[in-house]
Formats: sequence, C-alpha cells, structure tokens
Amino acid sequence: MSNITLGIELNRIVRRCETVCDAACCGLEAFDFHPIHMASALLGFADRDPAEVVDSVERNLRDLELLAQNQALDEFGDLGWSEQLNTTFTRETLSQWIFTIRNCLMTASQLLAFSESLGFPSRKFGST
Repeated sequence: MSNITLGIELNRIVRRCETVCDAACCGLEAFDFHPIHMASALLGFADRDPAEVVDSVERNLRDLELLAQNQALDEFGDLGWSEQLNTTFTRETLSQWIFTIRNCLMTASQLLAFSESLGFPSRKFGST
C-alpha cells in the first residue's frame, strides 16, 4: 500500500479543519471540512495571496487524482494510507475527499472575496 502524502499547503489547510477530535484518534472523523475553517487557514499564509495558495493546493489535488488513477490497489482493494489524516483511501473515497476539499476551497475563496467587499482585507494588519 502506498503512502498518500498531502502537500505543505493542503496539509496546513486540512489541519485547520481538525476541530472535532485528533486525527491520530479518529482519522477523517476528526475533521470538520467547512469553508470557514479553510478561509481562516488561507488567511494564515501571511506572506502569500490566498488565491496563490488555492492554486498550489489545486495542483496538489490534481496530483492526488493522478495517483488515484494510476496507483495499483493492494490485496484488499485499497489505494493507500495517509498518515497525516490517519486513514486508508480507496479510489472512491479519495475522489470523494478531493471533491469535498475542492468545494470547500471554492466557497472559502468566495467568503474571502465577500469579506473584502465588506471592507475586511485579506492581508494582515499593517501589510501593504
């Protein structure tokens, strides 16, 4: 079984969603994949534009999709293990997870745009 590794930005955003429990205990059940958590995580990249981070995460998600398409399954029909999420993925569950992350990121981006339209800039106080 292969190791499914999240990129740095994706892992950081996903960790912000680890609000229900600890992944080491509950696996995917430890996460509340909600756009509010993801929007907050995007703002945590102080030195980068949120859209740039989303682009980087999207590249990581595409890489995971390629892995799901090309990786051989193990004898149990599993695709791989993610130590970061403490879960085993099948092709189907990884595809569903990627779909969820994409939808939340898209909505998080919309939340940030709406927030900016209300006068709340995405940059930290004092930045240019």
